[in-house]
Amino acid sequence: MKGRDFDEIQENADSDGNGTYGGGVCDGEVTDCEIVGNTAYGYGGGAYQSVVDTSWIDSNSAYVGGGTYYGTVRGCVVCNNEAQGAGGGAGFGRLINCTVVWNYAYDIGGGMYKGNLHNSIVWANEAGNSSAQTYGVEVVYSCLPESVAGEGNVNKDPQLRAFGRKI
Repeated sequence: MKGRDFDEIQENADSDGNGTYGGGVCDGEVTDCEIVGNTAYGYGGGAYQSVVDTSWIDSNSAYVGGGTYYGTVRGCVVCNNEAQGAGGGAGFGRLINCTVVWNYAYDIGGGMYKGNLHNSIVWANEAGNSSAQTYGVEVVYSCLPESVAGEGNVNKDPQLRAFGRKI
């Protein structure tokens, strides 16, 4: 994604009129966007019930699903998001071909809380109570630091680097 031009959706407090759903995108479709620094007081700080393709979902917050809630996320980087409850990076929904790193949930599922994860990397996420990477997620063909049941999963360090440092 480096070197590509992205549209920005950033620093919004809500998108449904009352701050509950989708701080950046609510019931939408976006491609090649930076969804950064948005807040929803309920669900989906960056995106709620949306389709997000080849985008950067970064530094968003919500009660559940700091980065995204429901919807489908494909080919995205989901990083530095925060949930006061569960799912720092994502809550429910479906993530395909994504990299999910550096997200935090105060309760459970720092990387992802419930939903489906396919062909993705989930690494270096944290949660206050338990299940730092995923909680209640169906995982296939993905890479996580701990062994997870599911076809084709691996727990080998992906050797990710960001901004010149090893993750």
